Amino acid sequence: MEDLIVEEGNDNLFPPHKRQRVEVETETETETGDGASVGSVTLGFVCGECGLWLQEEEDMKAHHLEHEPFVETKGGTKLYRCLVCKHKTKSRWNLKIHERAHNGDKPFPCKFCDLRFTTRYNVKIHECRVHTGEAPYACSQCGFRATTRHQLTLHERTHTGEKPHGCRFCAYRSARKTDIRSHERTHTGDKPYACSQCAYRARTGSMLKTHVRTHTGEKPYACSMCQFRTKTKSNLTDHERTHKKVVAV
Repeated sequence: MEDLIVEEGNDNLFPPHKRQRVEVETETETETGDGASVGSVTLGFVCGECGLWLQEEEDMKAHHLEHEPFVETKGGTKLYRCLVCKHKTKSRWNLKIHERAHNGDKPFPCKFCDLRFTTRYNVKIHECRVHTGEAPYACSQCGFRATTRHQLTLHERTHTGEKPHGCRFCAYRSARKTDIRSHERTHTGDKPYACSQCAYRARTGSMLKTHVRTHTGEKPYACSMCQFRTKTKSNLTDHERTHKKVVAV
């Protein structure tokens, strides 16, 4: 290819920043009637995202679906699709937050320490739990207090037994929607969270976080009765039972 002549294409085909119709002057020469040679011209389309050139308009239209962050369901509901994994959501903003799990973007810093978070909600919970101790929402049935109204709602379901979220593949139900997402991956085999240091992939962000500690050596959970430290909270719980057994004897 020698020259690319970019023109406006069909307004209904692609968003403006992706719409590029091109004429490609090739090196192939054809003879005219008077014996002169001229370059042949091929019309086509170039993808504004990845630079792929395709001759047919329909082929380019199909190709652009690979870049578009949305799909249409059979029911006509627009869902926004993560281009890294199979996650889908009805909200473009929720998709943006989800993508931070892949790109590592944490735009919200804690006011009291160096930690950063993917959402303003998460940083608020962290500041309340770790630094200020603020818990303004009280359970009406026990002494539990929550840092957010949503956290209180989830807690209250431990009293009512309510499990409004159901698995699409089996009878499993849960009080938390996030539990359903991770559970359904046991059916689909989807593991969207990838370790940056090895081939390990995980169903949930917390599973990946625990795995990464095998590389970093981090052991954030410390026993209050001895020098023992561990990578997971469940291991700490198991360890602390050994102290309780000694006391009981």
